[in-house]
Amino acid sequence: MRNNQNGFTLLEVTTMVVVVAFIVTATFVTFTTVREKNRNTMRVADVTQLQNALASYYRDNNAYPAEITPGESLIGGGITYITEVPFNRTPTSDGPCPNESTYPYVQDNSGSSYHITFCLGTTTSDLDAGTHYVTPVGVY
Repeated sequence: MRNNQNGFTLLEVTTMVVVVAFIVTATFVTFTTVREKNRNTMRVADVTQLQNALASYYRDNNAYPAEITPGESLIGGGITYITEVPFNRTPTSDGPCPNESTYPYVQDNSGSSYHITFCLGTTTSDLDAGTHYVTPVGVY
């Protein structure tokens, strides 16, 4: 007598579970990496936008602002240079980066210069992972 049972064997079910688990893990790792790279790209864009706003501010006011406040506008002489000073992208502690919610800004030399500190978790836009600085001259 022949046994004609329908269904899957234990080996087939186990193989299917392993394949699905591998696909889910690979997707999660890829998604996490893409999100981290996107955060770092946005950090570079944030500080570049802020650098451009500060250059315009300096051109019109002959000095950089004494302070800037994340989440607020940068305004001088009735002109809005940036509608919202950006916060650091979350999570903020990517890779070697400290957990800072802002891009620390310091006015230097009585308003004739400044520096902004930011950190990248991975190499982005020709900048290595780690702490970097924005000044009127460039990004380091």
